[in-house]
Amino acid sequence: MTTPKDIEQSAAIQAVIRERWRQRQVEGWDDAHDDQWVKGELEDAAACYAQEVSSAAWATDGRGDCPHEGYGPEQWPWAAKWWKPGPTHRRTLIKACALLIAAIERIDRAELQSETRLNTNQKHHGGKHDRTNRHR
Repeated sequence: MTTPKDIEQSAAIQAVIRERWRQRQVEGWDDAHDDQWVKGELEDAAACYAQEVSSAAWATDGRGDCPHEGYGPEQWPWAAKWWKPGPTHRRTLIKACALLIAAIERIDRAELQSETRLNTNQKHHGGKHDRTNRHR
């Protein structure tokens, strides 16, 4: 039976973790950078990479490499210069997974920030939501 520890130690999971680290440390895409993408751009980019692999796999029976970087699909959320599929299907899927992790991390930060604001507001209003109109 596979355990969570087995999955954590898989080569695929470790490759995604390394790519997420590379995005942050080498490319410099920190929390503040990722937090600006609130209209699904991270998710769209991941989907474009995954779709690229799917299309290429279908066209080549799964044996072909991904096309050259520098041009992206119509749905690519950023400038074409940022379209950089990996040299292999696996590498491109790793990039897609790391982008999805970035999106999940952004959602987690936004939810935590929202909860913090709610808790702060409740403390200022005696634990109750203040619905009074102060402009009366």
